[in-house]
Amino acid sequence: MYKIFLTIVLTVGLSAQMVDGVAIVVKGKAITLFDIKKEMEQAKIDSKQASNILIRKKLEEVETQERKISVTSSEVYDDLKQTAARNKLTVSEFYKAVRDANGLSSKELKVKVKEKLLSKKLHAAIAYSHISQPNDHEVEEYYKLNKDNFAHPSAFSVIIYQAKDKNALQEKIANPMFYSPSVQSNEQVLPYDRI
Repeated sequence: MYKIFLTIVLTVGLSAQMVDGVAIVVKGKAITLFDIKKEMEQAKIDSKQASNILIRKKLEEVETQERKISVTSSEVYDDLKQTAARNKLTVSEFYKAVRDANGLSSKELKVKVKEKLLSKKLHAAIAYSHISQPNDHEVEEYYKLNKDNFAHPSAFSVIIYQAKDKNALQEKIANPMFYSPSVQSNEQVLPYDRI
C-alpha cells in the first residue's frame, strides 16, 4: 500500500510544472515567474526585457514608498484633462479614443497615468536630491560675474486702476482692500526693454 502511494506521489511530482516561483528579489520584494510571463504576454517581449521592466518597476515602487511620494486623483484627472486638451478632445472623448485604440478602460488608463506621474515625481525627487544648494561664496561669485543681469529688473508687474469717479480711485489708493464696482483693475507685466 505504501509503495503504491509513493509511486503515485512520485509520478504526479515528476509531471508537475512550476506555476509560480520567485524568480528575482529586488530590495526584499519578489518578482515571480508568473509576473514575468504575464509581462511577456502583455508587452509581447522576451523574458530578459520583461525582467528588466519588472525590476525597474519594483525599484521605483520601493523608492516611492521610502520617499513617501504620492499622486492624488485630482492630479491624475488634471493630467488627463491636459492630455485631452493637447489632442483637442474632451475628457470623455479621450477615454473613448484610448479605449478604441488600446482597449484600455478608463480605470486602467487612470492607473497608467498614476504610474507615469509617480515615476515623474520620483525622478524629479532623485534629481533634486543630488543638486546641492550654493553657499554664500558661490552666490557672491555668481553675482560679481553677472552684474549686468542685476543692473535692472527684466520686467515690472503692475496693476492699473481705472475709474470714472476720482474719489473712488483715491479711496482704492488709500485702502487697497476697498472694493467698488466702478474701479476696474488690470494686472500687466511690462518688460524693461519696452518701457
